[in-house]
Amino acid sequence: MHLNEVKKGTKLKLIKRKHYIGNKPETMNILDDEVLIYEANDGLISICTDKEGNQYNIPGWYKVEIIEEPLSDSE
Repeated sequence: MHLNEVKKGTKLKLIKRKHYIGNKPETMNILDDEVLIYEANDGLISICTDKEGNQYNIPGWYKVEIIEEPLSDSE
């Protein structure tokens, strides 16, 4: 599933690409095995937060692994 297809409040992990042309972007090391909470999507970029409340702008086409979906009445 892609990041821009999940519901607000979903807990997820990013599925990292195994191979890069050149080196892996250093900024993506921050999010290795980090559980994120999906907050919003402004078109191309999705906004997620970590357990400490830090906000990350992640491209919506990233593939994600769903950890926990929100309750249906939380929207």
